[in-house]
Amino acid sequence: MVSWETTTFPTGENSGTITREFEWECGNSTFTWQTEIPRELYEIQQRRHRIYDYGAYIADRFTQQFFADLSTEIESVASSNRYDRREVVELASRFVQSLPYTADSISTGYSNYPRFPVETLVDETGDCEDTSLLLAAILYGLGYRVGLVEFDSHLGVVVNLDGVSGSVTFDGIEYSYIEPTNTDWDVGELPPRLSGTSTTLHQIDDSPSLYTSWTGGRRDETVSCTGIVVNAGEGTASDVLFQVLLNDGRGEIVTALEQEWESIPPDGEREWQDEVYVGSAHPVSAEWRLGVEGLLHDQGERE
Repeated sequence: MVSWETTTFPTGENSGTITREFEWECGNSTFTWQTEIPRELYEIQQRRHRIYDYGAYIADRFTQQFFADLSTEIESVASSNRYDRREVVELASRFVQSLPYTADSISTGYSNYPRFPVETLVDETGDCEDTSLLLAAILYGLGYRVGLVEFDSHLGVVVNLDGVSGSVTFDGIEYSYIEPTNTDWDVGELPPRLSGTSTTLHQIDDSPSLYTSWTGGRRDETVSCTGIVVNAGEGTASDVLFQVLLNDGRGEIVTALEQEWESIPPDGEREWQDEVYVGSAHPVSAEWRLGVEGLLHDQGERE
């Protein structure tokens, strides 16, 4: 019997950790932080398909479960130093700004490759996209109203600070801009080269983030599959399509199994099972695809 199995969300099994130590300056003080990053979470997010719904990288419960520890660390430092909310943002910003800048073309071989925040911590480097996602994940975990602002060929972070005049405005709400790549810029300072350029605000809390676990196998002349799709994001996933494409080893698709759902709400899950007759065909590998609103959300292949 030929069989396949895939799980894309963390199982909680102990696969070890990756240790990283960071040191950065904020004001007249030097801060250090050592973290143990779950290897399983890092490797799972490394394998995920790269999409441009940025909220899926941040408002994801598996990501936020990890960043809860860093949030606690920052809150402890803020409390002992009697920092106000703006100074807490400054502390987090200086940490991310201290990471070396490396273009995706150098570090990944791709011209554009957004990293998950955990990946940026492990790699200890990134471009504006990567450091923006990391800083937004930290501030989001601290309870701030945060977004990502896209300029021409640049990405930055915006945060709403009650009582503080903002540097950019979206839908009547003032946000303070944060430049994530350079310590020359304070919270609220917009680099002159970005002033007057077109901008797009990416909200954080309206994005789905889907994970799946499924198994399949051939017995006699039939292939059957069963699985589950989980929405770990904070936005509803609409028009969800899950496909398993069976290949014969020569690049030819023998047949496919499909399951569709109109929507999957945050923290929702959908179970499915299907079978298909393949006759004398001999599928040896299975390619799976998970789509949301007609766009590829994640994919993989099993042999």
